[in-house]
Amino acid sequence: MTDFEEFEQKQRKPFDIGNAFNDAFEIYKKIALPAGSALLIISTILVIIAMVASRFLVNNPESLLDEIKNLKPENLPLHGKLIYMGVITIINVLTAPFIAGLLKMAFDADHNEEVKFSTIGYYVNSSRFIHIVLNVALLTLFNIGLDISLNSLLPGIGKFIGMLITIPLSILTFISLPLIIFRNLNAIEALSKSIQLISQKFFLVLVLFILVNILALTGFLALCIGIIFTLPIIYAMQYVIYKSLAE
Repeated sequence: MTDFEEFEQKQRKPFDIGNAFNDAFEIYKKIALPAGSALLIISTILVIIAMVASRFLVNNPESLLDEIKNLKPENLPLHGKLIYMGVITIINVLTAPFIAGLLKMAFDADHNEEVKFSTIGYYVNSSRFIHIVLNVALLTLFNIGLDISLNSLLPGIGKFIGMLITIPLSILTFISLPLIIFRNLNAIEALSKSIQLISQKFFLVLVLFILVNILALTGFLALCIGIIFTLPIIYAMQYVIYKSLAE
């Protein structure tokens, strides 16, 4: 048994809402500032990139926000749908290693190690990078492809049916990323293992998933930017659920 496994064995508590929230909140208190600062910088960089790109790709950048609000991917021609899927996938792939870094912060906090701002880039040059990217790309392409297909084939109710599929899938695959970075599984193995583990505690994880997302969204009350510093609670909970279920 490795030192990490021995630590987990000693620390494991009954998996319930109370214990999960207590553990997640204790971790969140330790990572909120460095993780929130990292998210703020990453978000700022992405916004700048998007603004610069819009100057080259859009005829009227000033109307870009209105165009995005009114965009219906299912109404785009095939090449437009493919471009849309590609752009969203690239954005998610670019942020994926940094999300893994947030989970590493949660791991360090849970092990009473120093939580460093630089940990956000821990997996950018790691052997886990390709599996992290592939995991996120597969989930993104499936979710977007399904959403566009259902909205095209079933106007009106397609989005609702898509939500009935993609939301449970998001919950079932919630710990696939931690399985990749902490258990060294490849992308496919991690997705399969996550579905297997969470399906055994699906409704408990569903409740935690809903509550922690509500808590994260309370950041909007603090002039919107506050959500950057409440979002880390999601990754703290993601780590706690992983630690509680993965043996």
